[in-house]
Amino acid sequence: MNIVLVGAGPRNLSLLERLLAHAQRTDEETTITLFDPFPIGGRVWNPDQDPTFLMNTVTQQLTLFTDPSVAKSATGVFGPTFYEWAITVGPEFIQSHNFKNAAIFLDEIARINPNRFTSRALFGVYAQWFYENLGNYRPKNVQFAYLRKAVIDVQQTAPHMFKVLLEDGSTVDAEQVVMALGNADEANTNEEQGFADFTAQHTGLTYVPAGHPAEARLDTVPDNEPVILRGLGLNFFDYIAKLTVGRGGHFARDRAGELYYVPSGKEPKMIAGSRKGLPMHARGLNQKKDAESHRPIFFTAGNIDRFARENNGKVTYDFFFNLIEKEMNYKHYQNVISDFGLTWPFNAAEFLEALRHSANLNATAREWGVPDEYIMNWDRILNPLGESAEAVDYNEFMVKYLTWDINDALKGNVDAPYAGAFDMLRDVRPVIRHYLDAG
Repeated sequence: MNIVLVGAGPRNLSLLERLLAHAQRTDEETTITLFDPFPIGGRVWNPDQDPTFLMNTVTQQLTLFTDPSVAKSATGVFGPTFYEWAITVGPEFIQSHNFKNAAIFLDEIARINPNRFTSRALFGVYAQWFYENLGNYRPKNVQFAYLRKAVIDVQQTAPHMFKVLLEDGSTVDAEQVVMALGNADEANTNEEQGFADFTAQHTGLTYVPAGHPAEARLDTVPDNEPVILRGLGLNFFDYIAKLTVGRGGHFARDRAGELYYVPSGKEPKMIAGSRKGLPMHARGLNQKKDAESHRPIFFTAGNIDRFARENNGKVTYDFFFNLIEKEMNYKHYQNVISDFGLTWPFNAAEFLEALRHSANLNATAREWGVPDEYIMNWDRILNPLGESAEAVDYNEFMVKYLTWDINDALKGNVDAPYAGAFDMLRDVRPVIRHYLDAG
């Protein structure tokens, strides 16, 4: 059998390990080929990219291996998490290879912390080590290889046969093809194309189109000139980093321990905004060890299945969101009453039990005497400025809002009343996968 894996990022690398595990059970001759125009790790985790760009998951929560907690039909390879690899074999692996950013990687590892964030490039190095390590577990009946080429088309030629067309015009025949394409390019929207056209028609203007931040031509943005950053999502932080510390600026601490930024003088004058006008909520300081996660009470596969059975196999959006809202509200109130600095006139266990059986957790919290400032106000969460946005001193509001958000996040992604509830959404993704798998 000939298998083609399009993309050499984490998904296909994990799939490669599973294929090798299942191949132990058969004598069938199998060839597996990974294709990617980028190094092992793929576009997002390219080890050759600028290490300024950070991951959005802390180091101890990252791995390409399964562990005994994962049910598997074929036993595979166990190995170190990203953090464990970094503090053990990582430096030796880097020194034995010719990585473009080797000195920076070794510097990163010397300062690595299980609860902080490291570069996407360094995770790409871990991905390459993982790929090379799999060679030690290859069954005799399997050959696998990685080719740094782009796949531009896949055509089905028979019920179980595909022709894979490569960028150089050559083709590969395969019985199975898996496409894990990751972050693919998109054509400009009409609005974006309008920006590009306007820029081309006027001298002195620069337009950097939407795309992968590590490949954006930010060197074309002039020093000390105004630049608009459109959007405040994850890529916004990449651009901010590249246009500040990436241009020689750095951070220091004052005598009170507060961080402040020391500019290099090469930064542009950045004007940032989005439709919502606010950045993403601050990620809670990590308190979760390894695979530790929130165990849902309301938003469970069982509750979704039960509703589907009673409604001809369908789940309404209102029911689906109501379960998520109740789950987040419960976690919020659990963290509010866990604050040892507060004294409540009720038994905590009885209060939580009442919430578990409540149709409206906010109403129940009010009945038990929880003050309004601790009530989970969804209107305020979704629209912090409220309806009186034009009457608000925006600078004053923004400083207060960010201060509140950061102080809450510093309480941790387990204990914080808000950041703890928001972080829970990452833990219930298996329920969302179940919902999709069940159709």
